[in-house]
Amino acid sequence: MNGLDGMHGQDERDVKGVLDELAVKDVNDVKEVEDVLDRLDVPGSWEDDYYLRGLRERLKEVRLLSLDIFDTLLFRTVAEQHEVFVLAAEAAVREGALAGQISPSQFKALRVQAERQARGECLRDHGHDEITLDLIYAQLPRELARDRNRLLELELAVERDVCFLNPSMRSLLEWARERGVPVALLSDMYLSSGQIMELLEVAGLAASSVDLLLVSSEQGCSKVSGGLFDLLIGRYPDIPAEAILHIGDSNRADIEGAAKRGIAGSLYPVITETFDRASHWNRMRHGSFLHGLQAVGRWVEWQHDAADSGVGGYDGGMSSEEARWYYRFGVSTLGPMMTGFCEWVVDVCQAEGRTAVHPLMREAVLIGPLLGQIAAQRGYPMEVKPLYVSRQATYLASLERFGEAELNRLLGTGVTFAELVRLLDIEEVLENAPFSREELVRQRAGASELEVDGSWEERVREFLLEGHAAALIEQSLYRHRQLLSDYLRQVCGDVRRMVTVDIGFHGSIQRSLELAMDHGSGVESGSGVAGQTEHGQTVQREKPIHLLAIGGGGLERLQLQGIDVRCHIGGPGRGEALVGTIVRSPSFLEELTMGDFGTALGYRRGSGEGLDSVEVVPVLAPLKLEPAVLLCKQACQRGVLAYQAAVHALRQLKPYMPAVTDPRDWYKPLHRAIAMPMPEETERLGRLKHQDHYLSEVHPICPPIDEKWFARGEESFLRACHFGPSTLNAYWPQGSLTVSSPLYLYRHHLKTIDGFGVQTMLFDLVRGLVDGGVRSIHVCGDGWVADALIGRALLHNVSVLQYWVSIDQVRAWMEAEGRVAVESACFVVASLVEEDIAAWREGLERGARDNRIGNGLKICWLKPLK
Repeated sequence: MNGLDGMHGQDERDVKGVLDELAVKDVNDVKEVEDVLDRLDVPGSWEDDYYLRGLRERLKEVRLLSLDIFDTLLFRTVAEQHEVFVLAAEAAVREGALAGQISPSQFKALRVQAERQARGECLRDHGHDEITLDLIYAQLPRELARDRNRLLELELAVERDVCFLNPSMRSLLEWARERGVPVALLSDMYLSSGQIMELLEVAGLAASSVDLLLVSSEQGCSKVSGGLFDLLIGRYPDIPAEAILHIGDSNRADIEGAAKRGIAGSLYPVITETFDRASHWNRMRHGSFLHGLQAVGRWVEWQHDAADSGVGGYDGGMSSEEARWYYRFGVSTLGPMMTGFCEWVVDVCQAEGRTAVHPLMREAVLIGPLLGQIAAQRGYPMEVKPLYVSRQATYLASLERFGEAELNRLLGTGVTFAELVRLLDIEEVLENAPFSREELVRQRAGASELEVDGSWEERVREFLLEGHAAALIEQSLYRHRQLLSDYLRQVCGDVRRMVTVDIGFHGSIQRSLELAMDHGSGVESGSGVAGQTEHGQTVQREKPIHLLAIGGGGLERLQLQGIDVRCHIGGPGRGEALVGTIVRSPSFLEELTMGDFGTALGYRRGSGEGLDSVEVVPVLAPLKLEPAVLLCKQACQRGVLAYQAAVHALRQLKPYMPAVTDPRDWYKPLHRAIAMPMPEETERLGRLKHQDHYLSEVHPICPPIDEKWFARGEESFLRACHFGPSTLNAYWPQGSLTVSSPLYLYRHHLKTIDGFGVQTMLFDLVRGLVDGGVRSIHVCGDGWVADALIGRALLHNVSVLQYWVSIDQVRAWMEAEGRVAVESACFVVASLVEEDIAAWREGLERGARDNRIGNGLKICWLKPLK
């Protein structure tokens, strides 16, 4: 059977030019799209797909391959289907096809309601709710939809615009065709088979690749009911049901529906939004953002099992599943932020004509390869050379002098005397220090003050700021300035054209670099002050550029000093809550972007003798990092690189896809992970160890916190975290709170945005069921509350076995199924009206009594918020 048997009713309307009017590219040549797909540098084999690779053995026995279409074979660049309605409405407003008083968001609500009404009418008149797009648009009144046909065409045009082929499924289709296995496509959808086939062809799938296309809107039955699977079996009478494999994203339609007809189903929940996925938490916290890049991120999360990249091969305390988790976290959370930032860096370099860029170590382990990947994609000749710098390594070089103010600042950190002289690089003074060996041992053990012949701090000041020690410090400052200056020249060449790249936040390293260069040693950074040529012409002198992903407070002082510091988000005049949250708790961001070596402590001459030696070598601190933790970081970083590669690939396929106009959108997944973390995120990330700065101790990101801080409630704990380390040293307050109260922040945010509290009540109800071990329910009721309950249940992986709209239906079912089925069922009443709830409860209990069911009946209903 070939060539789309079963396809009929193809849409013959002329919609040519619609894509052009939407300012997009109309790609009708399937071969052209296939060529683009083949060139994309992105993994696409079905055998690399987390959900498909397990089907290798099963596929050997398959004689007919059946696939769901939307969110399985076809992905959309929008985060959810309803965004298609918004895009169509925006085009309609521009054309005048929609009444002027209707906004795109209002049209989305109208379009959703129109579909609901059309399904209700079809169910009443025909006994099923399978409808067409024409029936949906017929619900829109003329005074609102001035041109229904045009609105419908615009929606189809947007669908063509946003749909793209899942590379994994494209690969699986090719595998099936090579082996002569017929391919059927089944969809519960209001579009016609002709409309769907057009979407597939525009996306790059030739009609000859498909043997059968069955759509519920044309057949009057669905996968959920099993009807489409009946038709599938009927079209292939020589193939037994057990030799058919169906793959789809809906448990109810694609697994349970197929099972009703004896067909094996395989769940493919790549796009499916569930409660335990970051995509849902991101949407809850920030709504829709990165519209064109959501689906590609979800798909990449489940590609290239991290264990196959060498991570899971290590068995020293880390499972391959743990590596996969960090890979997915890299894709979903750090991938967008790092992609947006590094693309901006390359944008700046191209605009400024800079062809060398210097990411600061230790984050350069990730930033360097990412910048190189982006530059190569653009064909821009940019050299990426990391700089081994740190606040500690540049501190002494940045000082013009070391006086009482600098000493007080260091003493305020709680540094010991031995640590202090080591930091100042004058360890030779320890032999003549004004402290006994016993005093130094006591201080190392934690004594806060040594009261022998006066306070310890006074004796330190007198010793270090006068006499021989002061002279040694002066020599140390000069030596470190010379070393840093030589190192910068060695790596960067002309430092006036230097571009540094850093995560952020307050520009302390950038300030140190500039001060070190300005304080002599023959290196002048260039303040940008105008100079004159030999002919008297005024020119602007080049100077270094410092690019930060996230700008914290204090950068305006650097800019007033003539230092060119630029921020992707944040910075002077752009202090936002999103930025503040990241700057407050950056621990896991910093840890996951670092490599397998310690921070730069300083510099030394690598060969030769004296200050005239050319080579300068960074001195790195030893890093005590467990191998399993290192492998987690590497898996996360691979996820970041994979995300950026997939974003580039999608843009190649969809060059007209709108650009991200608000840079903050790139950072919203990271912000959500910090501000409203998932329990699993705190469990894994909270165990990572971090060092805030070079004078602090290494600590877990979420260390144990005394329960007394939670005794007065969650909000009291968060308020206490604002007072700083002397009161409560919580490095990641939201993470520590989530360890104590796993879903508090989620529910708190839901309650904040939930005007009438219904969604919060539904959340409480469903979470109660889940915590009680309930995995399937019968929904009793009708209308939007029932729809919302079903959506919330499916979100939490709770199956909806039946949807009852009347007591008589339930009682008939009870009588037919018997006691065992009823006692194992959980009935959930979906209503906000007390009288309706009471009626349902009374009817269910009467039905149970009539069938001699005792106290085993489980009934739940919505309860007011506490």
